[in-house]
Amino acid sequence: MRPLCGVKTTLCLAVVCTVALTACGGDQEAAQSRRGAPDDNRALSRAAAIERYWDEIKEELNGTSPVEACSSLRPNCYDLDAAISGGSILMVRFPNGGYLRLSADIDERGSAADTDQDGTRWEFTLDLDEDIVDEAIEAWARRKGFTIQ
Repeated sequence: MRPLCGVKTTLCLAVVCTVALTACGGDQEAAQSRRGAPDDNRALSRAAAIERYWDEIKEELNGTSPVEACSSLRPNCYDLDAAISGGSILMVRFPNGGYLRLSADIDERGSAADTDQDGTRWEFTLDLDEDIVDEAIEAWARRKGFTIQ
């Protein structure tokens, strides 16, 4: 039987295998670089992530962070520590040891509001540059396969 390529069978097989591997993406370096390169469609700026995905990101917002708290009874605002869980302010602590329990959902601007047990309206502002927000964005991005730029 005559060799298919008109040369020795081993050389013919080597050529056929090389062509097949290259045509099918068998180039190991190229394949590795494709796997390691971030998908541009999965890369977001911090601001874009907040704007588009805040309702998902805020679920990762857990811990304690300072907030500005303003009461409807007084024109004063206070910088207080807030306990936050799932994107809601659940408790704020006053320096004198007092506290308020509530459930104020934080929006994409960092604003939240609720009425306490005495009927006083409170408005809160979480600075979106706080570490707790960065941690929530990073946790969300990892879970969803996004890269934050």
